[in-house]
Amino acid sequence: MKKVLLLLFAISLFISSNAQQLPQFRFQPFNRMILNPATIGDHNSPDIILNHRSQWVGFEGAPIISTLAGKYPFRPDMAAGAFISNDITGITNRLYLNLNYAYVLKTDKFNISLGLAWTFTQYRIKGEDITLFNPNDAILNTSLTDAAWKPDINAGIYIYSNVFYVGFAAQQLLKSQFKFYQNNGTEAQVTSSRHFYFTGGGIFDTGFGDHIINPFVNTYSTAGTPFKFDIGINYMFQNKFLAALHYANKDALVLQLGYKYNKFQSTYAFDIVTSRIRNVSSGAHEISLAAFIFQPNKEIKGNVPSF
Repeated sequence: MKKVLLLLFAISLFISSNAQQLPQFRFQPFNRMILNPATIGDHNSPDIILNHRSQWVGFEGAPIISTLAGKYPFRPDMAAGAFISNDITGITNRLYLNLNYAYVLKTDKFNISLGLAWTFTQYRIKGEDITLFNPNDAILNTSLTDAAWKPDINAGIYIYSNVFYVGFAAQQLLKSQFKFYQNNGTEAQVTSSRHFYFTGGGIFDTGFGDHIINPFVNTYSTAGTPFKFDIGINYMFQNKFLAALHYANKDALVLQLGYKYNKFQSTYAFDIVTSRIRNVSSGAHEISLAAFIFQPNKEIKGNVPSF
């Protein structure tokens, strides 16, 4: 039974984003906030974000991720943040609770933000969602449902100004182990892997007044999984209209549109799947609703536009 359960976990983890254990997003400010706790020190990014992503539509058991995130700059050089995320992938359900803290060091040319996050994850396997080829299978039965909670730590650094940004983060530093079914005389175990995330981009005013261009690159590295990167470009007109195009290697070509009205911003992203799963999927959809509750603090130099 142990081998069967481990196989089921391995399959569910493989389904999620090229074998990486953590969910991926397309909306760039949200992606940076989730992956790097230091980015909450950027006072020009949204303060509250509601995000929903349905990945690989049409593929049974594909990831569905809903997240609510927020941050609060309680001092010119400090910020706190939190998010809760529910990630359903196949027979697994992961609930993430995250508390972030960032401290900003100011210089004449740029800011350096240092971030730390305390995370709590519930990993749950839902036996009732398993469909057996043989309903009378004596080894595995669908009544087996179990969950485990584990803490972990993320850390990151983020350097930014009004013309560039660059960041690095490490996640799941403690490599927590989730153990299941110990009361049934058997044991299945999933070990968290360390994830490393790098992001960088430039902010260019074209000189034509209302046009801002932001080329960017993101990289994702996890031991034992393929190296992954995103490369793309964001375009903003009059700080209201947003259009973006980027490529996630071995995954998708992403189209994104957005609109900002006063303190509120909405974006929609669609994935044109380029991997082999395109034969059974019509793409992926992601929608974000964001709010700028607190005005950017004038004492903080180097705010970047919200893309």
